[in-house]
Amino acid sequence: DGGQVGGVTLGDIVDVTICLAISPSYFIIQTNSSALELEELSIDMFCFYDEEERGVMVELDHRKKGKVVAVRHEEGDWYRARITEMLTDNHMMVRLLDYGDLEMVEAMDMRILVKQFMVLPAQAVNARLAGVMPARGDWGKEEG
Repeated sequence: DGGQVGGVTLGDIVDVTICLAISPSYFIIQTNSSALELEELSIDMFCFYDEEERGVMVELDHRKKGKVVAVRHEEGDWYRARITEMLTDNHMMVRLLDYGDLEMVEAMDMRILVKQFMVLPAQAVNARLAGVMPARGDWGKEEG
């Protein structure tokens, strides 16, 4: 039926970057057509949250599974993320919306994601190779 996922229709030839690879049946891609917008978003978020310190802390009652927030990575960059699990009141697991990584973050490294940073759709798209199966039933098991 030519279903569309992440702006890509079945059968399209698309220039992509693989940003996270778990196995041939689970990896995450970004379309390179929006790489410039993603780079601009990253710079704008850094300026807003780090240089201008305009971000608002996410209060405890707003730290909920499914909430989309801005998180500071250990290298200092800011990313858009969705809370996937509450570990403690101050520690959460988040999925980076533009890269696919699952990370643990502290509340002190989390800010409310302002509307201007929600315009660009999430850039991480789950992907898999169709028709490719592991020889022994599980990609994770070592051959031998």
